[in-house]
Amino acid sequence: MYIKIKISRIIWVFYQNILICTSLFLLLPVFNSTAENIQKSSESEITACANQKKESNEAPVQIKLSAEMLVDEVSGLSYWSPAYLVDEQSCNPENGIHPFSRAWKPYFNMDKGPYHVYIDLGEMYELTKIALHVMGKSQNLEIQTGEPGNWNHLLTEPCTEFNAWSEHNVSVKSRYLRLSMKEGVTAQVNEIALYGYKTNQSVYTEKSGIININNGSVEDLVDFTNDNDRSITLDGNLVNDIIYVNLPDEGDHDFTIDIYNLNGLKVFHKEFIYNVSSKVLLNVASECSQSGVYILRYYNNSGVLKTLKFIKRD
Repeated sequence: MYIKIKISRIIWVFYQNILICTSLFLLLPVFNSTAENIQKSSESEITACANQKKESNEAPVQIKLSAEMLVDEVSGLSYWSPAYLVDEQSCNPENGIHPFSRAWKPYFNMDKGPYHVYIDLGEMYELTKIALHVMGKSQNLEIQTGEPGNWNHLLTEPCTEFNAWSEHNVSVKSRYLRLSMKEGVTAQVNEIALYGYKTNQSVYTEKSGIININNGSVEDLVDFTNDNDRSITLDGNLVNDIIYVNLPDEGDHDFTIDIYNLNGLKVFHKEFIYNVSSKVLLNVASECSQSGVYILRYYNNSGVLKTLKFIKRD
């Protein structure tokens, strides 16, 4: 009798296990589908949050400009300073306030033209809108992006408005913005409002820099890939014949200084052996004999690279 009961219990347990396994097998697709849906839902939520954060971080704002960002490329400097282009940054199309300062005037006529000035934003930006305040009907103002020595046409402002903001929607990445007068000296723009946001892209890519172009072919390429050492400075960017370069206190490395003109041609080269001096004097009277904008490039044997611009005066 005991043996029969024992066998019956064993059969019953075995039958229960078969039922459980069968139920799990039948429900497995449901569990898999539910898990996949949960995973997809989580991934969608993560993607949505990331996109929302990205959109929040990339909301275009007005980029505040200042005179320190300007490089006047006019020989002998402009008659009316290009600083007038950025001296009323509280005025913009959004608040409807109109600036009333003078417009940039490079010279009296086109004898020394064309005339250029560029803005150095210091970092790479995604530019979304350029607003120019036009004082009256006048001549065209050309806008370019790129970098010194390698400019690309972006747009032309016809200056047909009167005391009004002329807005241009754009989509371009650049650190530099160049304004040019090629037809005459009366492009009546007296303020620029710039909109966009910073990007994570480095200012100079692996094969970018100051280039010299002759009939469309690149003859010389200067690689500016690591421009982040702010401890290397100049004693002012307006020079005559002498340039003073301030070196970092921890700069215990041999280094080299090159100078290029805006055509990308190297006009100065000198190698230095490390010494305790924190300042280097360069006499560039013969190498930079012509007035204008030049690019100074510092680099040492530890990989530090720094580019600086200066203006040589007559």
